[in-house]
Formats: sequence, structure tokens, C-alpha cells
Amino acid sequence: MHETIYGDLQSEIGYGTAKKLRTLFDTGSVEEITEGFMKLWEKPSKPHAKRRLASANKYYKPKQ
Repeated sequence: MHETIYGDLQSEIGYGTAKKLRTLFDTGSVEEITEGFMKLWEKPSKPHAKRRLASANKYYKPKQ
């Protein structure tokens, strides 16, 4: 995943998408980051968004 957002494989998801995710990771809230990640890599039909957001909120540590 890191290579598709920051590295040499950005063309796999598109340079614009990679840039949006980098911006989310740098400035977004934990909810925005989780939703952006889910839209790209998780199946949207799965009803686990609330559980994923709760988990992200539990373990998210903002950059110092």
C-alpha cells in the first residue's frame, strides 16, 4: 500500500488518487482517512464501516 501512495507504484491507483490519499493522511481527520482508505481498498458493500471507524479512532495516533 505504501508504494502505491508514496512510492514507484502510484500509477496503479492513479497519481491523482495517490495525491488525495497523501493529503488525507497528512491533514485529514481519522474518519476522513479511514473512509478514503475504505473507498479504495475495501468492498463498499460490506457493512463494517462503523466497526472500522471505531477501530481507527481507538488506534489512531496523530503525527507529533
